[in-house]
Amino acid sequence: MQDIPPIEPTPVLKDKKCLFLAYLIFFLLSFTPVIVGVYTAFEYDLFIGAGFALFLWVVSGIVASKMKFSSVSADQIEMSHSYLDIAKRFVNRHLC
Repeated sequence: MQDIPPIEPTPVLKDKKCLFLAYLIFFLLSFTPVIVGVYTAFEYDLFIGAGFALFLWVVSGIVASKMKFSSVSADQIEMSHSYLDIAKRFVNRHLC
C-alpha cells in the first residue's frame, strides 16, 4: 500500500496584524460577490446584479486558486482547503 503523507496543519498567526490581514482576505474572497451583487441588484436591475455576483464569484475562485497554488505545499494542493485556510497560509508565507 501507498503511505499517505501527513497533513501539514494550518499555521497559527500570532501577530494581530497578520491575523487581521488573513481575516480581511477571507472576508473579501467570501462576501464581495454577494455584497456587490445585492448592491447592483438594488441600484440597477436584478439580472444585472445576479450577473455581477456570478462573475465576481468566478473571479474570487480564480484568485483563491492562485493564492492556494502559491502558498500550499505541493503534497497538499489536491486536498480541499477553505478560504480561511488559504488566506492564513498565504499571509503566513508571503506577508508575515
